[in-house]
Amino acid sequence: MELFIISGSSRGIGKALVEKILDRDDVEVYGLSRTNTNSHPRFHFIPVDFVSTNNLQNLSLPDGTPFSKIVLVNNAGMLGEVNHLGKLNSKTIVDVFAVNAVAPALLMNKFLSRYAEIEVEKVIINVSSGAGRHAIASWSTYCASKAALDMLSQTAQMEQNEAGSKVSIFSVAPGIVDTQMQAEIRTKPKESFSQIERFISLKESGNLASPESVAVQLLKIAATPNRFHEVIQDVRNL
Repeated sequence: MELFIISGSSRGIGKALVEKILDRDDVEVYGLSRTNTNSHPRFHFIPVDFVSTNNLQNLSLPDGTPFSKIVLVNNAGMLGEVNHLGKLNSKTIVDVFAVNAVAPALLMNKFLSRYAEIEVEKVIINVSSGAGRHAIASWSTYCASKAALDMLSQTAQMEQNEAGSKVSIFSVAPGIVDTQMQAEIRTKPKESFSQIERFISLKESGNLASPESVAVQLLKIAATPNRFHEVIQDVRNL
């Protein structure tokens, strides 16, 4: 049996991952999110508010000893307020970094500590963004927090290599995906988001990836991590 732990499991890419994984008979899935939309005998829901660092610090991960492979997917993400820096609500800034950078760091720390003595293959996949590698006006906190996730992943992999562990860590940009976040983006006024017309056009022209197609690509990495030699990955280049 393999163990998957997926954050943001109730919708979008996270929900698609849960459904794809549970097509197999040899997997247990733990989903971390504020609400639950999944029902399956091998799915276990853990309620988590990713804005609350106290909530995450008190989280207990499942026992890994019965499993032949353990995978963490940090998928939960938050766009936050779309506007220029200087016009943002202070709480929104804190919340975006909490969800996109602090929460994955806490979960990775727990994962690496909890399963350190278990001699099985371990994989961490952090769902990053092209916005963490290319600046987008009005997305300053989102871009910066996803850039932090990229560097967190690279540094953690360097440390695991030094330790000689069986842990593979990736930070994967999923492309532009047809999720609730994209729907939210398309509602923004042009005065606060200059690229709004581009994102509306992507939807109208059918150029958004489906969560299901992205889930398939992420699971390729989880299945055969040794095929992928760089921490920084992009679904569109797999």
